[in-house]
Amino acid sequence: MVSSIAPILANAAAQTYEESGAQGYKQFCERILGNKQRVLYLVNSDGNDVLRRALPANVSALVQAARGQRHAILENGFLHKVAAYETGSPSGHAYVLALSMPRGLLDFDEPGELGGASIPAVLVAVTLLCLALARHIAGPIVGLSAAARQVSKGDLSTRAPVSTIKRHDELADLGADFNEMIERLQNLMNAHQELLASVVA
Repeated sequence: MVSSIAPILANAAAQTYEESGAQGYKQFCERILGNKQRVLYLVNSDGNDVLRRALPANVSALVQAARGQRHAILENGFLHKVAAYETGSPSGHAYVLALSMPRGLLDFDEPGELGGASIPAVLVAVTLLCLALARHIAGPIVGLSAAARQVSKGDLSTRAPVSTIKRHDELADLGADFNEMIERLQNLMNAHQELLASVVA
């Protein structure tokens, strides 16, 4: 379960940080974690947490282990469980998202996972996945809506957000179609203005 959630959550965290800064990322963590015993560290390529927090030794080691990997790295400690996953942001920067949480009394070691799936743990995991998916989908739509509003005000220089175009899904296609439509409209308006100018001359 952790392996399937990690890429989505890491991508959402990196995108939030680059779009909204440290304060926006902090609010992102507060929204999806709730329980203060769980901590999300977003570590940049320099090995620093974006919120300038000191990394615990076990988290730092797992972050290093996750560099260059294409899957989540998991560790079951005596007191804490940690998962780390490396992701790339729309701007091309590399981050590692590390989730640290205390072990519960109902945890049982299982190969390749953080432990047994108690009902609270499953609920937290599902909540994280839903929130990350909602942001992953809603973000580009909000950007396109804002661009459309600018065009409706007469600003034909507006284009779909670059982060939307760089995606590899239907929303990227929609953004490309939006840009193409605005470019054609802009060319049409320019031609119309040139025609008027020639008539007046």
